[in-house]
Amino acid sequence: MTARLAADGICKRYGMLRVLDGASLRVAAGEIVAIRGASGTGKSTLLHILGLLDRADAGSVRIDGVEVANLSERQRARWRARRIGFVFQSFHLLADFSIRENVLMSARTAGMPLAEARARADALLARVGLGGRDGRIDVLSGGERQRVALCRALLPRPAVLLADEPTGNLDPATARTVLDELVDLARREASAVVIVTHDQAVAARADRTWLLADGKLHAAPAEP
Repeated sequence: MTARLAADGICKRYGMLRVLDGASLRVAAGEIVAIRGASGTGKSTLLHILGLLDRADAGSVRIDGVEVANLSERQRARWRARRIGFVFQSFHLLADFSIRENVLMSARTAGMPLAEARARADALLARVGLGGRDGRIDVLSGGERQRVALCRALLPRPAVLLADEPTGNLDPATARTVLDELVDLARREASAVVIVTHDQAVAARADRTWLLADGKLHAAPAEP
């Protein structure tokens, strides 16, 4: 398997607490990987390291074969803007801006020409059923807001898409719909996707599921 995202031997401590102790994984283009585990086991910490929001104490992170873990802060910010997309449980949208403006937020930092970014934003919004709508964010439902956040994350065609409990604030029916859209769009875009989730229904949609325990990733047993 050719990995778009490869992490090897990731270690992270906070004082005397060893959160990650040699965690490793590989994710191919268009592949969905879920990470589960008890609260406090380091799932979000691992996601932040993969997304270059935090630094590991040891280990490597490669995106499309390029070692990115030890880049300078300026270089890491450039990689985040152009090659990594994030989807969070709480959406992180700006209420004073329109749907389209929120999607376009990632265009400037990614260095996309405005005309290209607008055309792509409109195409992504159409794919998730929000085509032609450009009202304020604060009138949208939770599911609609998460769709906007997904479009924003995918706007610059990221190599890697990282999702932290992306359906955690949604009711089960809406969660299934948003997850369907996330999986479909990520496969179309050939992004390597890592989803952190407590929800077995979400993990079941992944190609592979890992359990984070004792600082390491273990292949999850098949559900009965």
